[in-house]
Amino acid sequence: MLSERRYLRALAAISCAAVLAGAIGIDWGLPNGNTTWAADSVAPMTPLSVAYHVFAEHGFDSGYFYFKYPVGHQLLLAAASAPVLAAAKMRGELHGISSDYPYGFSDPEFYLAVLALVTRALSTLLAAGILLAVAGIAHRLSGDRRAGVLAALVAAGSYPLVFYAHTSNVETAFLFWAFTALYATVRGLEGDQPRWFWLLGASAALAVSTKEQIFGFVVPLPLLIAAVHLWRPRAEAATGLLPRGTVAGAALSVVVLLAVNAAFYNPSGFLNRYRFLTHTLSPEVRALYANYEFPVDFSTSWTLVQEVQHVGKALHAVATSLGWPGFAAGLGGLVLLAFRNRYALVCVALPLVGYYVVSLRVLKQVEIRYTMPISTLLAVPAGVLLAFAWQRARGARIAVTVLVLAGLLHSGEVLPMLTNDARYRAEAWMAPHLAAGRTLEVYQSWTYLPRWQALPTVSRPAFAEMNVAGLTQRAPDFVVLSSKAREGIYMYPNPDWRDGRGMMLEAQENRQLLDSLETGRLGYQQVARFEHPLLIRRELITSLNPAITIYRRTPAAR
Repeated sequence: MLSERRYLRALAAISCAAVLAGAIGIDWGLPNGNTTWAADSVAPMTPLSVAYHVFAEHGFDSGYFYFKYPVGHQLLLAAASAPVLAAAKMRGELHGISSDYPYGFSDPEFYLAVLALVTRALSTLLAAGILLAVAGIAHRLSGDRRAGVLAALVAAGSYPLVFYAHTSNVETAFLFWAFTALYATVRGLEGDQPRWFWLLGASAALAVSTKEQIFGFVVPLPLLIAAVHLWRPRAEAATGLLPRGTVAGAALSVVVLLAVNAAFYNPSGFLNRYRFLTHTLSPEVRALYANYEFPVDFSTSWTLVQEVQHVGKALHAVATSLGWPGFAAGLGGLVLLAFRNRYALVCVALPLVGYYVVSLRVLKQVEIRYTMPISTLLAVPAGVLLAFAWQRARGARIAVTVLVLAGLLHSGEVLPMLTNDARYRAEAWMAPHLAAGRTLEVYQSWTYLPRWQALPTVSRPAFAEMNVAGLTQRAPDFVVLSSKAREGIYMYPNPDWRDGRGMMLEAQENRQLLDSLETGRLGYQQVARFEHPLLIRRELITSLNPAITIYRRTPAAR
């Protein structure tokens, strides 16, 4: 049995290693104005912009809501960013805040990069906190400290967790609060300690205030408390229908939810956010703050075949995240719990199934980051299984060590992907050509391209002008394509995806431009391609490791 002292030392080492790993490549793609290389990440000025809209621009009870995420986490990020503004003001380098670049900064690139680093550093710390929460859950459910250590190591082998620890995306934040809520639930069910249910209420509210997608993970936790409490007759007789502290925890959850989302100042905006999510908001109000219907479908039913396909896609994404050895250990751990610890199985399975049914299923699509609550939660039974195997034989210990190291290699490969991003080499290759006044054209989002958006000789035409005729007329010297998000060249969002045509529509002229360019029919030939080779082949998050291809106009086409 692992002693408590060694257990705490191991957790300290794991959390410190997680923070150090987060520091490697934390400046990925910086400086980059108010843009980032991570898709759907929070841009440096976004939290401050949201705070301004909530409290200043529109006034009391304006009805304003942020179309992308709840305002709760954005306001917390704004508070974390405030010292940067204060420092800039004290140094005389902030002259009022503007909504347009340079946003009032004398040195905007420096301060925008610092703002990005602040939010990324917070993600790094929260990612380390997730590992500690996973360890705590596995330890308390199994009674084995070694299970906690191994669960944390398996979770550290999730490459999306390592990646998002380097970005300002909301993923690490909502996972941290969700797993804190689950840990508090497990601790609260161990005995008469109301403070754990208070922590559950607060952390569940903060999770939902970060991203509502986590709702399916946290909403089963009160049901778990009630079920387990009723399962224990002596506890029921001693404390009544529910454990002491649950009512106060529920009340605290409501208070925190309203407080962090500024519902005391903008109650109609708080309600409009949920009306927007459930398609009950009037089109006139929605059009003020969002130019599309939120892509959640509550009505469409699925056939059994479609359901199985969706589950298969979700499981594949989870396996891709953890690596197949870690994924297999997680599934094996669930089987072990079914035979040896059904209480622990219920504690893991209920939020897992709840998240799939309530959150992942209604999206009708699967992305790797959407499955992170499942892949992270599977680390708990994986840790229990590996600890069980560790106690059996020396050969099993070798196998466990190899599996853990394979997982860490799987996730650790993210670090060279960040530090050796192909876009750095593409920028260096193009630098002398752009300095000589050569023109360059791109068609994709700047999220997936080198940092050229501020250069006068680099242009990104409007979507309607991304066609063969437009390129022929403009005749840039170079065209650059990224291997990621190529659909953005020829696909555009359906303003109302409920009309039966799907969420995205295709522009045939734009598709023809891409095909003609790549086949050399437009007088451009490939002159350079930059990509970072993978040691472990896998499906990657869209933002990660793009290949950059450069085409030059041939002399015959000039």
